Amino acid sequence: MQQKLLRPSRWSTGRKNLPALTEAQRSNTLLAEFAGRISHDLRNPLTSILGYVELSQTAALETPDVAITRYLDVVTGSGQRMLDMVEDVLAYATIGGDVRPGRLSLCALVDDVVKDLDASLEASRASVDCDELSFNADPVQMRVLLQNLIHNAVAYARPGVPPAIRVTGERSDEGVVLRVIDNGKGIREPDRKRVLDPLVRLHRKGDPPGTGLGLATCARVVAAAGGRPEIGSATGHGTGITICLGSGS
Repeated sequence: MQQKLLRPSRWSTGRKNLPALTEAQRSNTLLAEFAGRISHDLRNPLTSILGYVELSQTAALETPDVAITRYLDVVTGSGQRMLDMVEDVLAYATIGGDVRPGRLSLCALVDDVVKDLDASLEASRASVDCDELSFNADPVQMRVLLQNLIHNAVAYARPGVPPAIRVTGERSDEGVVLRVIDNGKGIREPDRKRVLDPLVRLHRKGDPPGTGLGLATCARVVAAAGGRPEIGSATGHGTGITICLGSGS
C-alpha cells in the first residue's frame, strides 16, 4: 500500500515543477530578447559617437588645441566603456539559451582566442601554453569562456610580472576537466564563490575597470554545458580555474 501511495505523490510533485521550469525557460528567452534589442539600440549610436570623436581627434591634430584634445579623450574613454558594458550584458544574457555541441580541439580554440587578444597579450608580454584535447561542447560558448578567462589573467596580472597562462585539459570519470592557470594576483578564498555572481567586483588597488560580468558569464557557459566552475589558487601566485564539463563531453 505504501508504494502505491508514493508513486502518485512523486508524479504529482514532478507535474507541479513543470510550470516553474517552463516559466524559467520563458523568462530566459525574454531576457535574451530584451538584451538583444537594448544592445542593438545602444550599440549603433555609441559606435557613431566614437566614430565622430575619432574624426574630431584627427582634425585636432591638424589644429592643435590641448583642451579640446583632452575633452575628446574623455569622451572616447567613456564611450568605449559604455560599449564594452553593452557587449558584456548581451553576452551574459544570451549564454546558455541555444547550446549546439560539436567536436572541438582545445588548442584550436585557444589559438583563436590568442589571435583575438593579440594586442593586449603582446602589450603585457604574456605567454599562453595549451594542452591538446578533443571534446564535445558548443564552440561559440567555449570560445567566450576561454576568452574571458585568458583576458582576466592578463587584466589581473601582478605589477611588473608578465602573465604566464596555461590551459590544460583531461578526461575524468565525470567527463572533461579544463583548467586555466595564471601567475597573477589571485583571488582570496572568501571571494571565490561570490565573484561568479553577476556585477560582483573586488575593487582592489590597481584593478582595471570592468562590469563584473566576465566570470558570471563563464559560470553560465559552464552551467549550460552541464558542469561547474571552481576557483582555486595556483602554485606560488595566481589563480587556477577548473571547469568540469558534463559526461557528454
